Amino acid sequence: MRLGICLSNIKTPLDDRINWQNTGHGCYLFEATGRVLSHSDATVNDKSKSFWYSKGDTVEMSYDPARGKLRASKGSEQYELSVPAGDYRICVVLFWEGDSVTVE
Repeated sequence: MRLGICLSNIKTPLDDRINWQNTGHGCYLFEATGRVLSHSDATVNDKSKSFWYSKGDTVEMSYDPARGKLRASKGSEQYELSVPAGDYRICVVLFWEGDSVTVE
């Protein structure tokens, strides 16, 4: 599972046909395995930088456009990504049968 935001003009289904290893994919995502995907920062893109999460975990996310930060947290663990100004929408990528997300 991947949680985060993507540029609003992204039309391609967000699956592994996208080359996540390179920047320019249009997304800022936190993967359940701790991997981070950043459209604009090659130093963190496709790297294990964040915390792991799994079924039953509560992951809180917030985007602060004034600071240019997307933050994800699970309990006391947290990670922030730098996100430049842009028009974004919430993005969730489900991988496995039974994956689910509640957005509040």
